[in-house]
Amino acid sequence: VQDQLERVCKFNCTLRQKNTFSTNQTQRLMVEKLDLEVQLKEKENFINHMKDRVTDELTSPTSPINPINDFTTLEANQPRFSFEELRQLLWERNDLKTKLMEVEEELRLFKEQEDDNNGAVEGPIPLEPDEKLYGHKRDVSKIRQFIKFFLFSPIIVCFAFVSLCFRFVFGDYPTTATGVDIPSNAKKFPFITDVLR
Repeated sequence: VQDQLERVCKFNCTLRQKNTFSTNQTQRLMVEKLDLEVQLKEKENFINHMKDRVTDELTSPTSPINPINDFTTLEANQPRFSFEELRQLLWERNDLKTKLMEVEEELRLFKEQEDDNNGAVEGPIPLEPDEKLYGHKRDVSKIRQFIKFFLFSPIIVCFAFVSLCFRFVFGDYPTTATGVDIPSNAKKFPFITDVLR
């Protein structure tokens, strides 16, 4: 029993360490997931902003007729991105999306493992306390003890009275009657010897 108890304690300690490790790793993955989501959102906002600016500039009625002058003013006033830089931004966004999906999958697997570890119980299961099974356990009050005493005391008194009456009528008799030690009163009443045997 002592060896089993030590094994259960060691197993419990190992499970607690695994649980702590998986909890820390889950928290780390959730933080990483949130960081990736924030970065992804920033990239998407930046791309949408760039698209809006380009479409606004192309569809703007106040834009000059000469596109060469427009490019020179744009280059002087605003930063421009090349096709390669936009492609790089889109690639980073897609890469962040895939990393986010991987982190979500890993998080889901850790949650499933944690649920599996919580489900299996090894060894004997201790009994539930009475408070949990039958509600709050109450101490018997002094009043209830007093009432029980007076309810059961007449029964005890009646039993003692009946026993005393039998002893008075039939005399004191031993509990194991044999032919040698049958009381003299029992010889007068032969049915008593049958009862005593």
